[in-house]
Amino acid sequence: MTHDDNWNNKVRKLSVTINLSTENSYDGGNLKFDLGPHQTKDTRYMECTEIRPRGSMIVFPSFNCHQVTPVTKGTRYSLVIWFLGRPFK
Repeated sequence: MTHDDNWNNKVRKLSVTINLSTENSYDGGNLKFDLGPHQTKDTRYMECTEIRPRGSMIVFPSFNCHQVTPVTKGTRYSLVIWFLGRPFK
């Protein structure tokens, strides 16, 4: 990750995602975590469907690999917040 000079040597430590869309207004668009190659093929990826209801929130360490699955119908709106701090030791 590159660092912006305005971050004063801080990194993203926590990520927050809040779902702003109603659960049935879009298809796809699930938050998906990569739990790493040490997992079995069936358990490496975990889709987080618990945050689909509007207003639901998840907080996770920013160093966790994650992505959002493609939205195949409708529009997904979310609010993303990052908390910065000194790098983990």
